[in-house]
Amino acid sequence: MTTSSPTPAKDVIARALSVKPDAIATVDFVIKTYDADSLISAEGLVDDNAYVVLSGALRVATVDVHQKSVTIARHEAGALVGEQSCLQFGNRRDASILAAERCSVAVVPGVFLRSTVAADSQVGDFLAALSRRQALKQLETFSSTGAEIAGLLEHADELVTRHVAPGEVLFSEGDPADFACLVLSGHFEALKWDKGSSRVLGSSGPGTFVGELGVLENAPRAATVRALDHSTVLVLPAALTRSICEATGVAALTSALRAGYA
Repeated sequence: MTTSSPTPAKDVIARALSVKPDAIATVDFVIKTYDADSLISAEGLVDDNAYVVLSGALRVATVDVHQKSVTIARHEAGALVGEQSCLQFGNRRDASILAAERCSVAVVPGVFLRSTVAADSQVGDFLAALSRRQALKQLETFSSTGAEIAGLLEHADELVTRHVAPGEVLFSEGDPADFACLVLSGHFEALKWDKGSSRVLGSSGPGTFVGELGVLENAPRAATVRALDHSTVLVLPAALTRSICEATGVAALTSALRAGYA
């Protein structure tokens, strides 16, 4: 069911966008109602909309390394969901958005969201902080190790979220290993090149690290890693990667997270 936005909904939307109600007083947002488990936006879909949860809850899901659907986040009333695809090139979802229960949402067009960010730097800062909080919350769902690492990253200044397109190379064989990445969504493959042909060494999905071994061994990249689909990673500088390993006692982050996540 689709309706237009009444005044109480506008207040919720304004809070979710971190703007004053007057700033959206003349905007008529479309409100949609979904039954539990309804698909709102699919992973990989070009979707230039964000969603504000007015009632009920949404969940964000992706496919893990075993090709199983896994819920990586749940968003209750008042949350802004899906804004990152509106703010990145291509507008493709890196995870699916579904109704966790019967819910109503306000549809926020990407063009409106981008114009709001451009006009108000505080909104841009708010959305960047929101993305960071969501990434850490997502990390906590992977395993007990993931939750411990999320706690260590909570106050890290250098934490960056990066969106990677299908076929895009994260790093190449022989490159300096000056960062590691935690896969939040999507999938990557590791390739070894020999005389112009490549050999696939393995793949990584949500809840796994890539590139940490080169950092820990202070050695050049042993393989090329590229995205198989639209993916999102947390980029961790070398010093931060090493400090996490030291603090958690984890020598191989990937195997530890995968063991808890599988």
